[in-house]
Amino acid sequence: MKPSNPFPGMNPFLEGFWSDVHTALIVYISEAIAECLPEGLKSRCAEFCITDVETERWIEISDCNGRLVTVIEVLSPVNKDSGRDKYIAKRQSYLAGGVNVVEIDLLRAGYHVVGVPKDVLRDQNVSYITCVTRAANPARKEYYQTPLNSALPNIRIPLRQQDQDAVLPLQLLVDRCYRMGGYWNEDHQHLLGPALSVEDTAWVAEKVKAAGFVV
Repeated sequence: MKPSNPFPGMNPFLEGFWSDVHTALIVYISEAIAECLPEGLKSRCAEFCITDVETERWIEISDCNGRLVTVIEVLSPVNKDSGRDKYIAKRQSYLAGGVNVVEIDLLRAGYHVVGVPKDVLRDQNVSYITCVTRAANPARKEYYQTPLNSALPNIRIPLRQQDQDAVLPLQLLVDRCYRMGGYWNEDHQHLLGPALSVEDTAWVAEKVKAAGFVV
């Protein structure tokens, strides 16, 4: 049996292998959403090649006529750094076109870029944020904040106005990425992103030691 994710929520060491994790998570999200979509909707992975070494990937939910209903973005390092302005413009174009936008930020590194302003967040220093913006009311933001030591939430995914929200089990999918990628064999000494607090540093060290990670 493959070892389980030893962290209750996001495994912070996965950020160091984000190209692979991101690709897998996009596929797993699309599959999970497809299982619970109502008749007439489909979920597909989409991608756009920026350069020979950089490809953007996301999930599109559309109806049987090809009309885009909802986009799910799993943020990449480029979205939060050099491609920040382009990403924000892309998000605005979706909302202007009547498309719901779900942004999942599981990266500690980089600038704040999700649709909810940072100054209205309940906790300015929280590690992970998901923001849901419904095209019918884009000024109203639904957001989920998750500390490093807590499980990731189930996310409500908006569809057409007549549909009930789909539910995305984000924690289960991150755990699947860990298992299927064999990340227990990787280095667990160095974390990307800003320095952790003293308390979080001690907590991570405890988890690393208890799991017997390769260091």
